Amino acid sequence: MINEELDRQMVTERKIYKGQTLWVGALFGGTLAAGYIIAENFKAFNRPDYAKRTWLFTALATIIFFAGTFLISEYTKIPNILLPFIYTGIAAFVIHHYQGKQIRAHIKSGGQVHKWGRVVMIGLIGLAVTFRSNLYKGGRKPYGRYKYKHQYLWSF
Repeated sequence: MINEELDRQMVTERKIYKGQTLWVGALFGGTLAAGYIIAENFKAFNRPDYAKRTWLFTALATIIFFAGTFLISEYTKIPNILLPFIYTGIAAFVIHHYQGKQIRAHIKSGGQVHKWGRVVMIGLIGLAVTFRSNLYKGGRKPYGRYKYKHQYLWSF
């Protein structure tokens, strides 16, 4: 009886993201997509304070990730392909630890979950933001009649 009452308190009318969808969103979209998914679940479970903390940790993780991609490629022989799996594993642990019971109770009671298409779109948007910020070096060089062109990693 007490467990049923706790289960009812954990269930929300809003749609949530399942733990499996986090893997797809985080691998495609990076730390920003993972943070968005976790924060949206906290909002759905009526935990706005945790959602704000999630965004703070997401911002820090994104900064560390961007710095890590440059430092790892420069000074170590660790393959860059490991980074997405590391932050995705961390995000999966966080969603399992902090939201796992609520997600299971929500699904068990027939609660709605977001479709995979939405998760893929979140991942692609996160990928575009991550890709864009990793490509830009921030410099300018003389170029044609417009005088300057922004330098990207592929420009020589």
